[in-house]
Amino acid sequence: MRKPMKVHFTHQRHAASLAHTLDRLDGLAVRRHTASCEIEVDGVNSERAIVAVLDAIRDTLADEPASSASVLFDGREYRMQGA
Repeated sequence: MRKPMKVHFTHQRHAASLAHTLDRLDGLAVRRHTASCEIEVDGVNSERAIVAVLDAIRDTLADEPASSASVLFDGREYRMQGA
């Protein structure tokens, strides 16, 4: 079983938007920090679920080219940039 996918945003509004989009998932946890926010998504095991979460992150960052998210998944860190 995979470890949870972690998504780190510097803007809490992006985290709130992603959490709202993914609220139907059982393994969703939101952690707020002083200047950032992290979303943890557990149970992302199938390719379909992975793509759904990545699409939701992309949609959250849409129309904001200066925004980004750091995604930790399967021991690797990825950066997604707004467009």
